[in-house]
Amino acid sequence: MDSRFKGAVLTIGNFDGVHLGHKELVNTVIQYAKRENKSSVLYTFFPHPAQILYPEKNHKYICSFEETSKILRSMSLDHIIVEPFTKDFSRLPPERFIEEYIVELINPTWIVVGYDFRFGTKGRGSIGLLEELSKKHNFRLKVVPPVKCGDIVISSSAVKEAILSGKWDLVPLLLGRPFSIKGFVVKGKGRGRGLGFPTINLKVNENSLLPLNGVYIARAVRKNESFYAVINIGVAPTFSDNCLKKIEVHLIGKREPWKDKECEVEVLKYIRPERKYSSAKELALQITQDIDQAKKYFRIS
Repeated sequence: MDSRFKGAVLTIGNFDGVHLGHKELVNTVIQYAKRENKSSVLYTFFPHPAQILYPEKNHKYICSFEETSKILRSMSLDHIIVEPFTKDFSRLPPERFIEEYIVELINPTWIVVGYDFRFGTKGRGSIGLLEELSKKHNFRLKVVPPVKCGDIVISSSAVKEAILSGKWDLVPLLLGRPFSIKGFVVKGKGRGRGLGFPTINLKVNENSLLPLNGVYIARAVRKNESFYAVINIGVAPTFSDNCLKKIEVHLIGKREPWKDKECEVEVLKYIRPERKYSSAKELALQITQDIDQAKKYFRIS
């Protein structure tokens, strides 16, 4: 047993996106740890179990594991344990998982989990079984009830559904922040510059969740600076017949896009679907209208 973890207040689960439901869980762990004068520990898995168990479903992350870890660490947890998730690990019976991976490693004072927590092979471990195991192994159990936004139970699935269905007013209410896309700046073909609207072209991880193709009002963030922006997500049909998805970011009022290696874009509002235009001139006129709509949104001239 690692002495850093002994007797800790522990939570277990996947925390993709770190939405408001996750934050309630983490804050409960931290609160109980302070009360008990114990360490707060979060135990999670990478890759996401869905990637290993259901590769055909092509699981997408709301935000990268690195970004998820960064957000979790900002919440003042004492320790984060990342368990490599493999097919062999997924076959562990629920009792064995708790006994060998949790009790022997941590011997927690408390385990704090969400109301829908499942564990062990094929999710056979239930809250009821965890209650039985708490008596056997002498830890206490706290089950955190669902966090709701109106009638919606906040979950990673609910966040994804809101993003993919274009419910952009709802997304920050579930996440507690705007949904953002992070990527590396790559060299484009200069078409935006030729139209008078230079863009930053982003390459993102293939496992990243992206909104539906279209044009969006956004905010580009770099260190302590932010810039009003319009972004296009799609295949640039006016110029190309291929199906490779691109993310092009135009910074409003900034002549030259920055050339840093990374860029984060907060997606704020959907403007319109992507479409093919008959000419570059017609496309330029539409982009001007998109920018005008973004300026109205940001209340700038």
